[in-house]
Amino acid sequence: MHHPDGELDLEVEKEHVVYGIEFWNNCPWYYLCTDEHDEYPIPLAADLFEVIDKRLSGQWQLYFEESYNGHNHTKLVFSEWATDKLFYENLISGDVQAEETFKKFRQIMETEFLE
Repeated sequence: MHHPDGELDLEVEKEHVVYGIEFWNNCPWYYLCTDEHDEYPIPLAADLFEVIDKRLSGQWQLYFEESYNGHNHTKLVFSEWATDKLFYENLISGDVQAEETFKKFRQIMETEFLE
């Protein structure tokens, strides 16, 4: 959860499943849910975390695109997210189809890593 003062509710020593990785200025940002009841993941700088399991999700695809200003846009995400430029925006705005898609992949990824 985000606080008005910009602080995050992150529990030290808590393990998180990463649902996607996006690279901004060559720095990785992890998409994760800080609470089990979160409806969508939020991007957080990778340097806030220690990676304890280096396996990649079998659901991820590499998405790469060069933007109009010459910057690269690279991410590792599941197929529906990779192929739909508006997927994340739809997800955070409450689009039912995007929410159902995320729930499906969330369950698959949690099964991959938490069992």
